[in-house]
Amino acid sequence: MKPAKFIYLVISFLLLAQISYSQNKEEVFEKYRALLKSGENVVIEQGQLTSSGLLDATNPQNKIVIPLSDIRALDRYSGTKALEYGLYGAGCGLLGSLLGIAQVQADPNKKLKDNAATIVIAITAVCGVIGALIGMGSEKWEQVPLNNQNSFRLDQYQTLIAVQIKL
Repeated sequence: MKPAKFIYLVISFLLLAQISYSQNKEEVFEKYRALLKSGENVVIEQGQLTSSGLLDATNPQNKIVIPLSDIRALDRYSGTKALEYGLYGAGCGLLGSLLGIAQVQADPNKKLKDNAATIVIAITAVCGVIGALIGMGSEKWEQVPLNNQNSFRLDQYQTLIAVQIKL
């Protein structure tokens, strides 16, 4: 068998397996929030998304079933923004400390000490930790695509609308 035919056969098999797997997929979420078409927000700590709707798994006797046709948008909790904010903080600390060192070097009356690299590393690390601590208080939500994707989320298009209005 030629290598090209073998690769084509493997890719075809993987695509068909992915399609059949995605049709029977039931996702279990630790925490999710749903915006219903009636305008109500539902937050469930532990649940399951099936092809028919949402199931609340915290209370097995009284499972809350919300049909997918009643859901406008579904968001899944995906952690905090600690890493993202930590990187922003570290970047700001690095930039600020490098600008401070450049300013000291530009002044002919002041002499830069030998521990400048240590100061840059320390300021960068402290600002990164402060950013990560701030980011731990901010939750990150990821939108789950639904079959009846007829929702319009203002938070995703807010910047685009503002730019179009100004033009």
